[in-house]
Amino acid sequence: MQLPATPAWEWAGAWAGLGLAVVGAVMISRRPVLVQLFGEWGCACGDYHEKVTGVVIRNPLRDRQPERVAGNFLDGLKANRCSANVHLCEYALPSHRISDWRLVNREDAGESVRLYFKLTKYGTSNPGYHLTGEGMVQIERRKGSWQVTAYSSYF
Repeated sequence: MQLPATPAWEWAGAWAGLGLAVVGAVMISRRPVLVQLFGEWGCACGDYHEKVTGVVIRNPLRDRQPERVAGNFLDGLKANRCSANVHLCEYALPSHRISDWRLVNREDAGESVRLYFKLTKYGTSNPGYHLTGEGMVQIERRKGSWQVTAYSSYF
């Protein structure tokens, strides 16, 4: 028994569908955040409360190098070290030192990336008194490498 030949228009449709899927995957892979919904807004909760609340689905194919640079910066703050510029370190170490963080959201704008975190303030040994807050680390590509250019937090 011989199978009937597949018409050319069916093959063309299959190839077109595959092409659209590839183009869609490439376009999606360039966006670091795929979905951000239901962020809380309108409260006196800080400058970026809306960025760290709600549902955020990050792209698993995103460039994670800015996140690694921010993680190294936050590791340094936890260890009472700061490798950024002097003014940023003067702000960060005395009263904005942290003991724990979790990346929640990010915004990319060309060579600049803002990473938004849920934070735990450093210095409280009793878990019942841990201060939690929100923070932002800005990373910029300068001379071919990513560098921390801003840090802000509130508890």
